[in-house]
Amino acid sequence: MRLVALLTIYLGLLTVAAAVADARPVSARVDRAHDVVRVDHHLRALKADPYLTHLAQRRARWLVRRHRFTHGNFERRMRRAGLRRAAENLAWAGGTDPPVGATMRAWMASPAHRENILGRWKRIGVGVAKRTPSGDPGRTYVVLFARNSG
Repeated sequence: MRLVALLTIYLGLLTVAAAVADARPVSARVDRAHDVVRVDHHLRALKADPYLTHLAQRRARWLVRRHRFTHGNFERRMRRAGLRRAAENLAWAGGTDPPVGATMRAWMASPAHRENILGRWKRIGVGVAKRTPSGDPGRTYVVLFARNSG
């Protein structure tokens, strides 16, 4: 009986630990996923940049609010932001809490997105909106990469 009680407590603690690990903000999970991929490819992790994060978050919200899914005039946006060299990855995933890993796998399967993730960048900013551009439940992701900060 005592063993059953201890096992029940142990399994309860594992459940709580898993819930706490998943409670990290989605943007932090996306950032961490980029670090893992880069380190696996013998590259340095990117430094989270508050300015890039602000720009990415603003763009993610804009995409959802306007029901759009486009880079638009990316070069002009980056010039206005004071960034000389930058790249952007966009994605959206449906569902109440779509797994970040699936988005990373899709990006890594796309040559252009993969090039951005594994590029010679130093900084990263991640923005996440809580809906898809069509307005459905899910997430819209914007990831900005840069060598400098604006």
